Amino acid sequence: MKFFDKMLGIKKGHVKETSELLGSLKQLRNTFIDMAEKNKKLKILLIENGEGEHEKAYFEQRGHEVFLVSTADEGLKLYTDKKGEIDAIVLELNLPDKNGIDILTELINEKIQKLVITATKPTIDTIVRIKELHASFLSKPFDFDLALRCLKYGIG
Repeated sequence: MKFFDKMLGIKKGHVKETSELLGSLKQLRNTFIDMAEKNKKLKILLIENGEGEHEKAYFEQRGHEVFLVSTADEGLKLYTDKKGEIDAIVLELNLPDKNGIDILTELINEKIQKLVITATKPTIDTIVRIKELHASFLSKPFDFDLALRCLKYGIG
């Protein structure tokens, strides 16, 4: 008998029970990983056109670190300076110096969560393009808890 089989009391011929036990252990492992991810504190880059204090306060009250800037250029510079530290980006679709789509295009290969927000009604083509660029999208006013789920799990 193998060491683990002996330790777990598994006898020859109990393959079904062994596979069920292994399945349960994998499920338990995944549950612990999910719990750790849910409690992970994010470092969020918030690129908002001058009205991001409310969003910043919400995320900070939940223990997340937020870097707030008001232009695309400031956001891209900060992201470059803190590359590897930023977990997620929340950006306004309409910024004074660039469109949010332009920022997403520059960041398409970055392995972080991206959430685009806007108070204006976007076209269907804009929403499709946001999705093609691997980002979530929410219209203002939005549910902050949903925004946080978008950042943690990439939904929306």
